[in-house]
Amino acid sequence: MGRARTDLYLAGAVLIACSLLGPSFVHAQAAQRRPTPQTAPIDGTPKRSVRHTSAHADRVLLVPTAETQPEGTLFLSSYEIVGAGVGYAFSDRLQASLVGATTFDALWAEINVKANLLRSRWLRIAAQTSIDYARGEDEEIPFGRVGGTLQLCFDLPCRSSMSAAATVVAHDAPDTLLPLGVGLGFIAFLSHELSLLLEYAGVLDAAETLELIDLPVYLVSYGIRISGSPSWSLDLAFARALRSDEGLRTGKVGVFDLLGVPLAAFTFRREL
Repeated sequence: MGRARTDLYLAGAVLIACSLLGPSFVHAQAAQRRPTPQTAPIDGTPKRSVRHTSAHADRVLLVPTAETQPEGTLFLSSYEIVGAGVGYAFSDRLQASLVGATTFDALWAEINVKANLLRSRWLRIAAQTSIDYARGEDEEIPFGRVGGTLQLCFDLPCRSSMSAAATVVAHDAPDTLLPLGVGLGFIAFLSHELSLLLEYAGVLDAAETLELIDLPVYLVSYGIRISGSPSWSLDLAFARALRSDEGLRTGKVGVFDLLGVPLAAFTFRREL
């Protein structure tokens, strides 16, 4: 009887010790697995930012952001049904894409290369270059573009941000400089599935007037972004041209004259 009581006391002591020391042991093991400053990202950005969760993280609507797709990602895009694009991210900082659009009367195609130069906690910087081909009813123009984007992040994953971009267009004639494109875009994160989009873009006059379009052109775009999963995103928006007083029409104003032209873009991506 005395030995049984001793064994009972011993078992109780073991249970009490486990209840007291168990949480401390688990906490110590978790602390050992916690990333140290040497294993955490050097630039302070999270391992999974918006470019991992949104297939449209590399642009607002027409204005590009400073982000690129994750390494090894193949992405397919559709713009207004008549336009399509395909691209691939060769690394976490370099991607290339081929984009084209046509209305059968006009054609535009572009090969674009984008490189992220800086990805810090609150700031992103990227450079872009492209070779373009545009054809209208009476004229065709091969040209190239070079530009850059500066992106400010309002949260750590950069789900809400402001992007300022500029691009210079160079004609095939060495002494001819074509228009300068500028843009400012905002992305406001509402939830994991929804974001608001707003941007202002313009194509300014240069040394020579571009006959394919009347310059200058100023455009305000606004809409929503639906990101159902990291593999796809859908943008639904309106783009409204800001006309000068001379360009204002007289007479009855339609709904789309007030709201703008509908814009829709869809992207599907997959890591290979």
